Amino acid sequence: MVMVQSIDVSVNRFSGKIPDLLSSCTNLQYLNLSWNSFDGLIPTSLTSLKNLQAIDLSSNNLSGTIPMAFQEMKMLQYIYLSSNNLIGEVPKRGVFARIDKSAVSGNVGLCGDWIKLQPCFDSKNKQFLFSKKVIILVVISIAIFIMSSAVFPFFYRRNTNQNIPNLNFGPERISHEELVYATSGFSQTNLLGVGSFGSVYRGILKNGTNIAIKVLNLQDENAIESFERECNVLKRVRHRNVIKIISACSNLDFRALVLPFMSNGNLERWLYPQGGDECRLNLADD
Repeated sequence: MVMVQSIDVSVNRFSGKIPDLLSSCTNLQYLNLSWNSFDGLIPTSLTSLKNLQAIDLSSNNLSGTIPMAFQEMKMLQYIYLSSNNLIGEVPKRGVFARIDKSAVSGNVGLCGDWIKLQPCFDSKNKQFLFSKKVIILVVISIAIFIMSSAVFPFFYRRNTNQNIPNLNFGPERISHEELVYATSGFSQTNLLGVGSFGSVYRGILKNGTNIAIKVLNLQDENAIESFERECNVLKRVRHRNVIKIISACSNLDFRALVLPFMSNGNLERWLYPQGGDECRLNLADD
């Protein structure tokens, strides 16, 4: 596909290496492979795409270092590499001179004090630091595996005894087009509220499910970091008093969290009822 200009296969279950053949798409301007399970190194062949303006490889299992040649790409305006297993120094020139920490966050092995990451050391100290982190990660992984092996049978038996279905099979995939349809194009009539990092809309999926969509304002430089932090917290926390995440929708110019719609209004309404509002928060109730 020599003439293709845009490739977006984000939020799927693709795995394996990123194909070197992508470098033959010489007119490619936009490449989004985020939220998949690609692993291995970032192909240096991608740096030969002279027309590339935006690339998103975030939320995969990529390892190794960031190809330094990315900083020589004159047309490249946006690059997102967060939530991978990358190591080494973040390049300083070109597109990297315009990014902030959120574009590379979630990679414990990256360094670069100029974007508020851990400072880089010389090769000897870096090798020692990396070896130390590997040992720590292995120990933590073994501990988590042992704890999971001990705790999972208990919860499995409890769910079976109570006849409660297990719904934790991973997030449901919901496309941007489905969210546009569910909210009538994110109309003002479906707007529930506006917060510090974005807006919340009510929507109804085609299957009749009522949802709340938190759309981030990407003009705020802290919004992307807040989005990734919230995703990481919500996908790990399971509690009856904490709302669960249904899905996340992410690309270069749109990021949103999809949550269950709570029909009883917001906390402010219960804390500070207005006029004849019957909402009253009684902490004495069970």
